[in-house]
Amino acid sequence: MALSSPASRRDPFLPHAVSAFLHRRLIEATGIVITLIGLGLLAALVTHSAHDPSLNRATSDPIRNVLGRSGAVTSDLLLQLAGLFSVLPGVVFTAWGLQITTKGEFRPVVLSVRFLALIGALIGLTMAFASLPLPDSWGVEGGVGGAIGQLLLAKLGALFGLFGISVYIPIRIVAGLLGLACLIAAFGFSLAEWMRAAHIIGRAAEVTARASLTVGRRGADGHAHAAARRCA
Repeated sequence: MALSSPASRRDPFLPHAVSAFLHRRLIEATGIVITLIGLGLLAALVTHSAHDPSLNRATSDPIRNVLGRSGAVTSDLLLQLAGLFSVLPGVVFTAWGLQITTKGEFRPVVLSVRFLALIGALIGLTMAFASLPLPDSWGVEGGVGGAIGQLLLAKLGALFGLFGISVYIPIRIVAGLLGLACLIAAFGFSLAEWMRAAHIIGRAAEVTARASLTVGRRGADGHAHAAARRCA
């Protein structure tokens, strides 16, 4: 009969309940950190100013970006590379962080696959909308798809051009569809979560529309009362 050694019978350093508690808190902390990274990226992009310093622009003007110089440089770099789709990392990171925090699950392999899907989404969507212009005030030369989209679309188009085929429009369509599929995979939402998100977005849009109508009516009523008083 095999006898277990004293080491194998040794009690764990921490009780199981305490170990499980610390494990859950560590997962939640990881989710919070990822959420903060996503929100930080979004904050940097939302407060981006073309007049802030960047890698190719030095200025002594006051920095407008809420995250300071680092936020100004980061937002400019993201916009130049990915254009309008530079918001995707911030949105997706925030979604990942909230999922990890609320579900209490952190699976590095799954997250790695989703990260690759996010890269695929950026490649596909920037190619699909490459060269479409953005307002001059943004200071983004690459347009909606940024420099990445322009470069990849030009290279792939030139490759097919060697065979005398012009396929820029089909490339855009296929890249856009693949990019959208990768984006859905990157979020990792279940069908129920997508439906819940759609419901929340719909409710938010409804509340916003009602608030806008209310403000508009009050403004119209105020102008009408003012006109009536002037006439009186």
